[in-house]
Amino acid sequence: MSSSRHRIHTVLLVLVVAGWGWFGPAFGPGRAAAAVVHVSGFEATVDGFTSWYGSYGMGAIGTVWCIDHGIPAPDAAYGYVPTDLTDHTPDTRRALAWALGRYGGGADRITSAALTLDMHDLSGARYPSGPLNVNTLGVNRLSGFAGAEAAVLARAREVKADAVAHSHLVPPLQLKSRWDGPSAVVASVIDAQGAPVAGVAVHVAASGATLNVAPDAVTGGDGSVRFAFAVPAGPAHFVFTAVAPDLVLQAFAPTHIVAQRAARPATVRLAAAVDRRAPTTTTSTSSSTTTTTPAAPAPPPAPPPSGPPRRSS
Repeated sequence: MSSSRHRIHTVLLVLVVAGWGWFGPAFGPGRAAAAVVHVSGFEATVDGFTSWYGSYGMGAIGTVWCIDHGIPAPDAAYGYVPTDLTDHTPDTRRALAWALGRYGGGADRITSAALTLDMHDLSGARYPSGPLNVNTLGVNRLSGFAGAEAAVLARAREVKADAVAHSHLVPPLQLKSRWDGPSAVVASVIDAQGAPVAGVAVHVAASGATLNVAPDAVTGGDGSVRFAFAVPAGPAHFVFTAVAPDLVLQAFAPTHIVAQRAARPATVRLAAAVDRRAPTTTTSTSSSTTTTTPAAPAPPPAPPPSGPPRRSS
């Protein structure tokens, strides 16, 4: 009997070892060392699917949100590397990038959960009742959000609308500045094709001039903000800065196992400057030029009279 048991144990050991070798690439070292890190969000249920709705800690990569749905959660132990996410259209990638870049930095629990819903919505994730759409998803389909179900859904709709509204923009973004008369300057945020970018906060620092308005403003539909100042007696210098979402999505994919791809928030810093020269005695414009008209040439001397010279008497 003991001999039979020994043979059975030996066979089981061989099967376990063989099984480990077979599943090693998918469930081997990466899976064994995995320790999924939840940062901010909720363990909750949406449309019948229970999961973590929020951000993840990914070591050196930073804080990320999952893009895919229904497969193992992202973890740095899975050997993540940058990916282009080419299975998504360019406008979808830009929408994802805008949402993360604008709302992901320091996101609270509600925004973190909302971003997960938006990542899944924009990526076409299929839930038990079909593709997720936060615009038609009923709040009664959410549970486990500590009473914040309505707030999470409202935030998801707000963020998605903003992301979609900026999905047509083409990177890189630029900050331009110009004069608007003798006592105002204008800063504009545009994309690579000159399209205006709304919703970007711009800061101005003035040297040699006193602003008549707050130094911070958000670009409107035309992508610009206007700063008025008191006309100074001497030269003035204006520096404009802005931080905008990076429209180039920073996404990562695992190499050790099949798991969710993830993306992290990213921003770009924009800057521009303009100078106002010292005014002349008659104007206060940003620059002055002097044009000198040369004097007309002197007429040639008159020719001498014709004929023999006359003698004096």
